[in-house]
Amino acid sequence: MFIFGAAPGYLQGKWAWQTSPDVAALKRLQQIPRLGLTIPGWETKDQQKIELAGETWSLQTIVAQEGSGVAPGSPLVLLVRPQLESQDKPKVEWTNVQSSFRWTEDELRQVEIPSPEAATAGRSQPNRSLRARFLRAWTPTSTEGLLEWYAWPGGGSPKPGDWFWRDRKAQLKGDRAPWVAVVLRSPIEAAPLAPLEPAWETLAAAAPRVQGAIADLFNPPA
Repeated sequence: MFIFGAAPGYLQGKWAWQTSPDVAALKRLQQIPRLGLTIPGWETKDQQKIELAGETWSLQTIVAQEGSGVAPGSPLVLLVRPQLESQDKPKVEWTNVQSSFRWTEDELRQVEIPSPEAATAGRSQPNRSLRARFLRAWTPTSTEGLLEWYAWPGGGSPKPGDWFWRDRKAQLKGDRAPWVAVVLRSPIEAAPLAPLEPAWETLAAAAPRVQGAIADLFNPPA
């Protein structure tokens, strides 16, 4: 009853547990807008801190290298918004990103992202705890395939509500569930309504490595 009683206040933007524990990884997450992420198999060509709809993001251009799982030279744009305060919570960042870039979006579907372990081993077995929005975003002059999800320890989802219940469960144990919003963008044929399939291979190869890089910030290697 206590957990369910907290839900209405959360959905209305009122954080009920003012004395909730701090996020242990917060200092590492706060470095993301300034430093970006180091993605194994991908070289960073450019990285900068930007503001979108009043929120702080890292905007990073990465290029596939040998061993990335896709053709070397394949480009991606990586947008990352980390949790910056212990009481910061997801706010459906996908809407803010769409309005900021003035995209038209369609072909939306939910997909399972291969786990980092499967990617390292060269397999494509899904991790059912890690899901994302896969869609097409286009303007009159360009088209991109997008993957969007909230990363947290042990998985992720594009739905803020999924994080909410995970965080509530963690708080009952005196812990917190940190989160990072991720948008991976793969340019495809410029014509609007171009097929999404050419973008999927690149996005599916990069997403597990991005998730793994974020997981290292949640729980850095000893």
